[in-house]
Amino acid sequence: MSDSKNNQSSPRSALKIWHRRIGSLAALFVLLLALTGILLNHTSSLKLDQRVMHSGLVLGWYGIDLPEETKGLVVNEHWIAAVGERLFWNRLPLGSCTGGLVGAVSQPITGQIVVACQEEIFILTATGALIERLNGNSGVPTPIRNVFEYQGEILLLVGTQKNNLQHFSFNPDTLESLPVVVPPERSPGLGEANLVAVPAVLHNFLAPFASGDELTFERLVQDIHSGRILGAWGVYLMDVMAALFILLAISGLIMSRRVVN
Repeated sequence: MSDSKNNQSSPRSALKIWHRRIGSLAALFVLLLALTGILLNHTSSLKLDQRVMHSGLVLGWYGIDLPEETKGLVVNEHWIAAVGERLFWNRLPLGSCTGGLVGAVSQPITGQIVVACQEEIFILTATGALIERLNGNSGVPTPIRNVFEYQGEILLLVGTQKNNLQHFSFNPDTLESLPVVVPPERSPGLGEANLVAVPAVLHNFLAPFASGDELTFERLVQDIHSGRILGAWGVYLMDVMAALFILLAISGLIMSRRVVN
């Protein structure tokens, strides 16, 4: 009679042991899935889709190489920089910068700032708020090589070749561009702008945007939740954990039925 009881209790004990082991392992993944799931449910309120990952370690894990420096221009003690295809006023994104940043200047009277990319112009307030954005379809001559102030006017340097450049007067109020003649003795000093490296603190903030498809916290949490943070093997790992969850549920049901019986 005792042998019969031992035979019945032995499989049950083994099942308990394996149930406990699987449960301990699965608990870590359950916590991870629960936490990342909660974050994903509140992506909008937490602005995870707008927050960019700046950790060099995490970016390196994704194979994103950061540029060694970011170049820009100083206008009225503010930095204007282009990172990849994006234009920034200090840390504030202004939009895509088609063709790259080529120049920026402050209008003496109004204080408005005109920023030029090769294929478009941004008109900003003195505090960096966007007023207008213009391109070739708006009548702006392109490709722009520089923008500068000359005798109270905003001038654009336009052309594809250095020996075939032309100056245009640009009016930020009327948004009109008219060809003008600059005296030959002044032309050499009104050439292309020289972009310089921004301070290290600003570079560290802007550099992650250089990849174009910047890594947001939302994408990072999604990849952790799905296992893709580990590549293809991470997905398989999540499949294994799903199988363990199934075994855990089945073993729990079996033990509960035996208790009832």
